[in-house]
Amino acid sequence: MSFLKEKIQIIIVLLLTLPWILSLALKITYLPHLQAFLSGIAIIAAAFLISWAAETAEIDLPRSFSLALVALLVVLPEYAVDAYFAWVAGKIGGEYIHYTT
Repeated sequence: MSFLKEKIQIIIVLLLTLPWILSLALKITYLPHLQAFLSGIAIIAAAFLISWAAETAEIDLPRSFSLALVALLVVLPEYAVDAYFAWVAGKIGGEYIHYTT
């Protein structure tokens, strides 16, 4: 595969994440089904970017280390959600407390 074709593929995948990023940054609200669709496309595109980065990292880094980084990237969003719920439950309490236990 040529270098230009690879660059075009990466640019296309980056552009697939752009609508979701812009809607988050500009606080644009969509209909729920469109928001779910944009989120799904952005998640799939981000997964492709992470897998391509892991394959590229295997050239310079040991395979086990790059796999550990990918595993960490996969688990971090879960911890971010847990930390958010714990933070909000500590500040507000009430209805958010059952999310922390």
